[in-house]
Amino acid sequence: MKKFYAAAKKAEFITLNFKECLYNATMGDVVYCDPPYVPLSKTANFTDYHSDGFSWEDQLELADIANQLAGKGVKIIISNHDVPQIKSLYQSCGADIQQFTVQRMISSDTSNRGRAGELIAIFS
Repeated sequence: MKKFYAAAKKAEFITLNFKECLYNATMGDVVYCDPPYVPLSKTANFTDYHSDGFSWEDQLELADIANQLAGKGVKIIISNHDVPQIKSLYQSCGADIQQFTVQRMISSDTSNRGRAGELIAIFS
């Protein structure tokens, strides 16, 4: 945390939508994207970091922009659930996929806090 604090003193923090933010990246930058994950079930439907939500079309656009920027020397790293729909999307755009499981700590039903598959898609 101390290293982050020191680095943050020199950083400029901005508030933009994901498209504007990504299009500000330049060659040599590394950008980590943590969009709302694709729901695992009909009741697990958190897709809103923002009032406009984050649709499947946004997921498609994020992958497309990441692929474009990788061709311009920007490394993009995106996390999401490890589900066939997301894995297929990122693979079709040429991303390197790393899969792993995580322990879920958030659920309204404490007995339902199990392990879940996640993936990291690396566009470089």
